[in-house]
Amino acid sequence: MMSARTPKSKRRGSSAPAARATGKAPKRRPPARRVHDSAATREALVLAATDLFAEHGFDGVSVDQIAARSGVNKALINYHFGGKAGLYAEILHLVFGSMSDGLRAIRESNAPPDARLREVIREIGRMVVAHPGLPQMILREVLSGGEHIDDSTLPHFLGLFGTVRSIVEAGMDSGDFRRVNPFATHLGLVGSLMFFFSTERFRKAKIASLPVGTDMPLADDYLSHVEELMVRGLAAEPRRARTRR
Repeated sequence: MMSARTPKSKRRGSSAPAARATGKAPKRRPPARRVHDSAATREALVLAATDLFAEHGFDGVSVDQIAARSGVNKALINYHFGGKAGLYAEILHLVFGSMSDGLRAIRESNAPPDARLREVIREIGRMVVAHPGLPQMILREVLSGGEHIDDSTLPHFLGLFGTVRSIVEAGMDSGDFRRVNPFATHLGLVGSLMFFFSTERFRKAKIASLPVGTDMPLADDYLSHVEELMVRGLAAEPRRARTRR
């Protein structure tokens, strides 16, 4: 006695005959969309643009160059930042914004003025380590008269000056520092550091091979050097020395 066979249309995997019977092609699933990693894209654009702005200045860089350096479609510069100017402003916001918490903690610290001034110098050093192209970028901007710094970015520059001024004034009030101009102190401190870090490539390319008679200072050595110059230069004379006059 023969067993009944299962019709082909009901066998496993036999959807094709059914599709032919209805005259409709089987539905295909749409290909999975490629997920756009916005954070990674923004970071790539910021890193590439920082280096390019440091090397060539704002006007010397095109969106095509930024796109090529970052490996990102240039249309995404406008999408994420509203254009080259928005990307430039975002770089400054990110850098100085990342410093704001550290500077606030320094301003609010109960440490002596000289210790807080040393910490400001170290904070600038940490910023440069995280963003090596920034010093050149800032110097180019300063030399251009601040042409590309908008009103929303200026407070970040003033925040650094405000921290230095508050420390210097506190030191003068406590008698730890002699009477000085806080703004001149700020210029001497920040200007020295920005110049040192922005000329690193020049020193390595042109100065390192010359017989200067001494070793080129490393970053940590120079930070310590500026610390000593500032703290010792601002220190008030001992009372005994002042009474002799």
